[in-house]
Amino acid sequence: MNRSIRISVVSLVGATVALGSVGTGIASAASPYYGQTYAQAAAKIESRGQTARIATVIGSQLAIDDCIVTNAYKSFTLNDRGRNAHRGTWLLSVNCNRAVAAPGKPGNSVMTPEGQKAKAIEVRADSLNNNFVNAMEKGKTPTCGASAERAANCKNFCDKYGLCSEDLVKYLASL
Repeated sequence: MNRSIRISVVSLVGATVALGSVGTGIASAASPYYGQTYAQAAAKIESRGQTARIATVIGSQLAIDDCIVTNAYKSFTLNDRGRNAHRGTWLLSVNCNRAVAAPGKPGNSVMTPEGQKAKAIEVRADSLNNNFVNAMEKGKTPTCGASAERAANCKNFCDKYGLCSEDLVKYLASL
């Protein structure tokens, strides 16, 4: 009886250690560039006088600048003297699949939190673009031009996500 209790305790401890090590991969969400495009993250890194390098790439649906950073960490490669060989270098892991999956195009499922957020952003961008086109065709003021506050909100959205039409971006710049 004693032996079976010891085996159970050892098994429980082993399972706990195994599960604990699986959870360590979640820390990537805490990286300072998580969720940004590669272009945005690289620009921020380079503005600080540091270097951005791609460590890993998942998928191939997007141009590299449009890929989403899923992890970022400082390089820890040592030279022959045991010192950091690449001081100031950030290694970025990027996901180049679409923000939302479509037939034949890999991406996040709209059933996941990431997919729901991406889908909401796409829907808002489509709405802004369609409103702009319809208003211009009818000679009316687009929703984004109705007030300075709305124009600023639209501009921030367009700058952040890059999903607004070129014509809408030019219109907002002219306000």
